[in-house]
Amino acid sequence: SGNHYLTPADFATIYNVNAGNITGAGQTIAIIGIARVNNQDITNFQALSGLAAKTPTVVIPPNGIDPGPALTAPPASGSVSDGQVEATLDVTRATSIAPGATIDLVISGDTNSGSGLNLAIQHVINTNLAQIMSISFGGCESLNGRGAVNFFDALFSTAAAL
Repeated sequence: SGNHYLTPADFATIYNVNAGNITGAGQTIAIIGIARVNNQDITNFQALSGLAAKTPTVVIPPNGIDPGPALTAPPASGSVSDGQVEATLDVTRATSIAPGATIDLVISGDTNSGSGLNLAIQHVINTNLAQIMSISFGGCESLNGRGAVNFFDALFSTAAAL
């Protein structure tokens, strides 16, 4: 058909993860995002991949903004937001490589005081919400400037120390 799919077993092979020894049990993975996921997309992926159904717990930082519900079908204008697509990808990968882990989707829209992504990251760090934090948003450091690089370096250094 020309379609190509990346299954949990493919992911484990590509990243040299022995899936039989890693379950994620007892761990919490915080997925950082700016949009909710359509839980049916998550459970469909899991069913097609032979995984137990497990949807993420949505966490909105107290100083964040709820970005609203996930779209369940493409809108008339085209497709779901990039934020929802990215969150769906991140959640499906986390649940497939660590099926025993608790998955928290930590999200916020942008506020007058800052970026929703930054608020979500800071919430995970400040509350020690998870042992693992995954963020796949952003851009090349050279495009974001020294100030952004220093900001994220300080955040992630704090997270690593915790």
